[in-house]
Formats: sequence, structure tokens, C-alpha cells
Amino acid sequence: MGSIRQIGLGIVSTLLVIAPLGAPPTASAKNTCSKASISFSPPLTTFTTGDADGTVNGDTSTDETITGSAYEATSGTGCDTGTNGTAIQAGKLNIEQTEGGTTCAAPSFSSTFFASDDDLSSPPTNSVTGVLDTSTLGGQTIGFRTHYIGGNTGFKESKSPCVDLVVSAAANCSDGTVHLTASSATASGTPTVGSTLNYSYTMTVRNCTGSNLTGVKVQGGTSGWTTFDGFHKDDGDVSLSTKNKTTVVTWTVDLDDQETRAIEIDLKGAIKNATPIGTVLYLSGPWSAAYILGGQALKSDYTGRVSVTVE
Repeated sequence: MGSIRQIGLGIVSTLLVIAPLGAPPTASAKNTCSKASISFSPPLTTFTTGDADGTVNGDTSTDETITGSAYEATSGTGCDTGTNGTAIQAGKLNIEQTEGGTTCAAPSFSSTFFASDDDLSSPPTNSVTGVLDTSTLGGQTIGFRTHYIGGNTGFKESKSPCVDLVVSAAANCSDGTVHLTASSATASGTPTVGSTLNYSYTMTVRNCTGSNLTGVKVQGGTSGWTTFDGFHKDDGDVSLSTKNKTTVVTWTVDLDDQETRAIEIDLKGAIKNATPIGTVLYLSGPWSAAYILGGQALKSDYTGRVSVTVE
């Protein structure tokens, strides 16, 4: 597993303040609240290590760039309110990864950091980045999280949610299955705090079974914080339903062997003013494709969840 590691030398200085004789003791101030975040580029948590045409999600690289960042937060337990979105350039920042085949569902984090910076103040930064070469990781799922440690800098420790990176093996479209892939999200602007934007993503289905298929049912949901705003398909029929404030899309399409079809999902979403910078917002749930082959009901692997990160 390839990575870039950034390690600095942390130096902590302590200033001793002596109160005047007879003065009341000074109350110790709480640390300022912090929020650790994690982001991926390409911004998918399902990553294909080489498609049949030699590309990876439309890119010729097999690398996934993972960035951890630290910001002040407006809320937390046992800490003082910070200024939302203000970069923290002090303390330590680590990107941690799971090991031994564990995922975020039951993580066992490695003692070796995927990427780290022991002193964010030298040079001043609030982030650390690592690059994962996925070329030999097909079929693996690895969980990542960012861990911020304030130490004596005046900022409280925090950890981002753990996010699984699913690395799919390259498909040559002769493995006898149906493949469903999710594109990265596109937006009408930058997803900042308080913004209202149009978003879209594409689900692409491909028949690699060796047989023609009828009635392939591609299905998945949107997200509760967005509003469904339509779809564009190149074939087939679409029906819509609502479940737990999300729109469930069911797209039924016929596929000849080796044939590829796609559907674009359009959404509109408003990011709340109190949303911390670095928050990952999902635009979809996992999608799958159900089909009948040789009289047997089968289903594709689930896609990852399409997301955007608040900037």
C-alpha cells in the first residue's frame, strides 16, 4: 500500500504565570472545540482499479488521494465554542487506516499512520495528505479516519467519522456478471456553508454476463437533505417512490451482452449555515442492479455512496 507521510518535529513551550500574592487562583480555560475531517479525490468511496478501457473512473491514474484536515468547531463536549471553519494550525494530525481486513463497521486501526504531521505549525498548515496506489488492492475495503490531537495547543482532540474506501477489481466484461458504477458528483458551484446548489451524478450499468438480459432493475435512493430534481436516461423505464424522506429510483432496462446504459440523477440541496467545514454530505445511498440469468435471480455489487464535502 503506497502512501505519502509527512512527519514534523513538534516543540511545545510552557509559559509559567505567577499570580500576585493574595490574588485568587485563575480558573483554567477549556480547550477550543475542534473538528477533524476526511476527504477523497476522486470523491468516490468506491474506486475501480482499472476498467476495461484502462482508465479509473474516467481517469488514467490508479491513485486515490486522501486528505485529513482540522478546523475549529462551534460545539463539542467539555470545550469552548470555536469559529466554524477556521483552520487549526497547531497540534498533530494523523490519517489512520484499518488493517487485517476490518472495515469501519468493526474497525481495528493500524499503529502505522497512513499519513501524519506531528507539528501543524511548522510550516503552518491544517491538513495532511496521503496517496494510495490501488493498483494491487482490487477486492479490498479499507477504512480511513482523521485524528486530530491538540496536546497543549489550546484545541481539543477530535476524530472524523470512519469512511470505507471500497476498491473494486478491474473488470474485463467477461466475468459473467452485471456491473454497476457510480460517477463522482458534479455541482453548479462550490458546496460552501449556506449555499443552495444543483447536484448530479450518473449510474452506469454494463452487461458482462455473456447473455442478453431483459428487465434489469437498477435501484437506489437519493438523500434526505436534498430534493429530487429529475433524471435523464438513455433507455428503459423509470418509476419513483419515497422512503424515509428520500426518493427511491427504480430504472428497468434491457441490456444486450457487453451493452452499457446510464442514468443521470439531478438533485437540489441547501447546506445549513451551521454545517462545519469538512463535513461529508451524501447525495445517494448504495445502488444495485438486479437481474435474471439462467432462471436465477442475481444482483450486482452495491455501489459506494456519492458525496460532496463542505468547503
